[in-house]
Amino acid sequence: MDGMMLLRRARDAGLAVKAQGDKLVIRGPKEAEPVALLLIEHKPAVIAALAPDATWWRRQLAVRTLVWLVAGRTRDEAEALAFEDLAVEWHRRNGEKVEQGRCAGCGDLIGGREALPLGDGNLVHFDSRGFDCLLGFGARWRATAADALVGLGLKPPPSPGRAAGCIATTNLGVAAVRGRRDVA
Repeated sequence: MDGMMLLRRARDAGLAVKAQGDKLVIRGPKEAEPVALLLIEHKPAVIAALAPDATWWRRQLAVRTLVWLVAGRTRDEAEALAFEDLAVEWHRRNGEKVEQGRCAGCGDLIGGREALPLGDGNLVHFDSRGFDCLLGFGARWRATAADALVGLGLKPPPSPGRAAGCIATTNLGVAAVRGRRDVA
């Protein structure tokens, strides 16, 4: 759900909403509780909409789309790649930091099991579970980042991450482990 639209609903219901780090502070009348619960349900999008740099993100989407167009991509590919670029950037700045020693994919303790350190400082299991933890965490943070970007007013591509080359980040992690070098 769009973060800006939710903030308008909150204002109309008499709620005051602000972000403090990764937390939402919501104050207002008791009868507005259903709207407050909706804000909490869509917290990443609401926090993103409260960000003072929403204009920067929208401008970056346009700039990065142009960069991909100049590089020879189709319009759909360029938009999807630019959106993916910004999802990665949003995650680097705002992504979930899982408790040290826990798997970011399944939430279990790493213990003495093999783990793969990720670029964001998190760890995922890398053993008999195969790629489940890596792919699960990747899907979760991408969905959170996409919700936040939509909350900032960015329009996602028709199928984010589906255009050719748009899952290079995920493929790179998997391909590097398998020893493949055929990743764009």
